[in-house]
Amino acid sequence: MDETGTRKRRWKLWHFLAIGAAVLVVFVAGIFTLVFSLTRPVVDGADAFMGALKGGQYEQAYARSAPSLQQELGDAGGLETRIGAYRPRDWNWSQRSLRNSIGEVSGSATWQGGNRGTAQIELHQVNGEWRVVAFRFN
Repeated sequence: MDETGTRKRRWKLWHFLAIGAAVLVVFVAGIFTLVFSLTRPVVDGADAFMGALKGGQYEQAYARSAPSLQQELGDAGGLETRIGAYRPRDWNWSQRSLRNSIGEVSGSATWQGGNRGTAQIELHQVNGEWRVVAFRFN
């Protein structure tokens, strides 16, 4: 008690621990938000490519490819041939990264035939757009 007779409040250890835990939660949430916002355009590019493949729109998927991949494929028919039985029905990206202007996403996929597997897509920024330079489906 102080000289007026009121009881002094003292900080207990659990007060500091609770404040520390709250600060840690806010920090981790901020890091996740930053990572997801920085990689969102990469994921959008991969989703556009996969969405075009899902709909059988090979011309559109070919247009979402980088010039290097377009040269390798030749045309939209070459992309259709390469995709074969791996035309996606559903997908979920579980990993995403962005390093030195190279974006990568990977995750699980279900193909039109019902088989499940994995999908990995590498993207580069070409004229302000994220374009697919390589993909692996299995």
